[in-house]
Amino acid sequence: PVYCTGHEINDIGLVALNGDNGVVFDLWVGGGLGAKERFGERLGVHVTEGEIARVCHHICGIFRDHGNRQSRALARLKFLMADWGAEKFRNELENCLGYKLTPGAAPKVPVSANRAHIGIFAQKQAGLSYVGAATTGGLLSGEQMIATANIADEFGGGRVRLTPTQNLILLDLPSEHADAAASRLAAIGLHVHPSIFRTGTIACTGTQFCKLAQTETKARADELISYLETALPEFRSPLRISVTGCPNSCAHYQICDIGLVGDFLNTTDGKVEAFRVYLGGHLGEGYKFGRKLKRKIVATEIKHYVEEISRGFVNGRISEAESFQDYIARHTTEELEALAPC
Repeated sequence: PVYCTGHEINDIGLVALNGDNGVVFDLWVGGGLGAKERFGERLGVHVTEGEIARVCHHICGIFRDHGNRQSRALARLKFLMADWGAEKFRNELENCLGYKLTPGAAPKVPVSANRAHIGIFAQKQAGLSYVGAATTGGLLSGEQMIATANIADEFGGGRVRLTPTQNLILLDLPSEHADAAASRLAAIGLHVHPSIFRTGTIACTGTQFCKLAQTETKARADELISYLETALPEFRSPLRISVTGCPNSCAHYQICDIGLVGDFLNTTDGKVEAFRVYLGGHLGEGYKFGRKLKRKIVATEIKHYVEEISRGFVNGRISEAESFQDYIARHTTEELEALAPC
């Protein structure tokens, strides 16, 4: 399992596990990002498939009855969980259900799982494969959509899925046709064997489409990816980069290795677009939010900043086995401020 949907950061998270009597779901409640991020909390219980609808119904009912209604900014389940804690919430949930939930152990979730699903992989169904292709920072044109649908129809069963990492998957392809489908996708700019940077970079809609955004993001992500692919062609370590236009975190800057958040910077030439920096965020085992640095980077310079951070990691890691998260974790915030002086 690779835990694709980020149960740690959602209002309700259900993690499938193999139990003694079939599949059960580990229950998490109260996560959320935005300007005030919070990880969800395990209630320490496992629920069966037959219980899910009823359990979720009562979680929503608890939020309806006890959530903050005086402030729109605080009307989120994560704030109720912060006030109550997991034990009180679980007790109230069990009171609503009328029975005790089954205690269960926590899942072991790896940090470096391939949540992007990029590549060619065998399906459970004999003789079938799925093909995962990377977009460029989540940007997908109408022409690419139509061409993707045609490829899915031609080589498989016409099914396409979108991933939480802004990529796409073609399903039900006869395994002998998977390479041909991958080549056709690459021809329209959707790469099945992309660089680390193309695989791991996501971006919100930015100023082009969103009135809340303070910076352009899609074009900036495209520029960043292209630059890094040329500057660091041998970079192989897993790396997730978020280019987000405002603190609302549509592109999840707090849980990426490098999170870039849109802002402004006053210069002698006037106000210019810039990005705040968060480093070392990740989901999975030891999940943590990225550390916020004091500095802002002028938008036109973020490609150079990320290059310096990435080079510093390659040259300064203890061994090739050290992850970016571990590399960042062993530095103080002051040291992180000085890692890339640009």
